[in-house]
Amino acid sequence: MKPEARPPSPGEFEHGYETLVAHLQAVMDPDAPSGHFLVVTLPDVTRLPLLQPLRAGARDGSGHLYPEGSTASAFLIPFRDRYEPDEVWTPEELEAIRGRATGYNDAIRSIAKSRGLTVVDLAAVVAEMAEDPSYSTLNSPYFSPDLHHPSFSTHARIAETVLSTMARVAVTPLPPPLESKETPLPHNGDFTPKQRARVDAMMHLGLLGLQASWFGGKLIAGT
Repeated sequence: MKPEARPPSPGEFEHGYETLVAHLQAVMDPDAPSGHFLVVTLPDVTRLPLLQPLRAGARDGSGHLYPEGSTASAFLIPFRDRYEPDEVWTPEELEAIRGRATGYNDAIRSIAKSRGLTVVDLAAVVAEMAEDPSYSTLNSPYFSPDLHHPSFSTHARIAETVLSTMARVAVTPLPPPLESKETPLPHNGDFTPKQRARVDAMMHLGLLGLQASWFGGKLIAGT
């Protein structure tokens, strides 16, 4: 049988997170202010460009239409008009994921408040980026070519947020940016249409290979 990954409930997550924080605080310098302990909130993964709306008329193996607003991997959609249930996220499932993430973030903030920790609100940073209409598109400059991992500029913005928070809690000036002669990796929006088509085809083949293993469709797509 294929193993099933089950995300914890918000309550289970809070218990585990509290335990982890307690262990880490126990090994901190006893004189270190609790505010020097940084925790990070979770972004909304349902807005990843990897998840694109199904084309009109998309059906399951029995011929039933999927609800409007359902999504699947962007690397499957160009090649399919039929999908297995474990390849599709319905609006109800997407809302459940968002609700679970909200519960996790509430737990993180609650633990941070009770212990005097500092919160790096990555969820808010990503939500601000997501206000850009290009954020969730196939040509999103915010993501790498796999439409899942952050691009160079998004990584830089996250790093700047963390460094700024560290400088603030340490009451010290923000260090100057590092000088680098390296060329940043291309982001997804740098591709030409022909390059995009080649990447889509290669990723599609990769998904087919993974589906032959024990990974399930939704696990492949990043949840």
